[in-house]
Amino acid sequence: MFAPKKEMFLPVGTKHENIMWEKEMKERIMSHARIVYADKLSPSSHFDIITALDKSGGTSRYRAHLLVINAPIGTDYKVVFSAHARNSVGDGLESMLEILQQKVAPLLSKSLIHISQDWLIVQC
Repeated sequence: MFAPKKEMFLPVGTKHENIMWEKEMKERIMSHARIVYADKLSPSSHFDIITALDKSGGTSRYRAHLLVINAPIGTDYKVVFSAHARNSVGDGLESMLEILQQKVAPLLSKSLIHISQDWLIVQC
């Protein structure tokens, strides 16, 4: 008997769970990217995230790439940034989200005008 092939996504679950987890991670990444790269976007641009598989050197490594597409419909795109190659698609997405969380923190801090125990009041 053959053992079932292990999925390359994290966390390990059913195929549907993995797809939903990846979709949620991409949505979170794009939410952060819209804040970090707001000054570089045109009204018609949007983000996409792809992962590329590199099998050089006898190992499989995944690299997540954040793309900006500059037209509502079209193929004109630019790579905004790429995460370091990881052992799984999930690791690559987690790495990308962590990088963006670090970049967004100081930007959000600049928007705060008052912090109390119960409320954060932001500048409008």
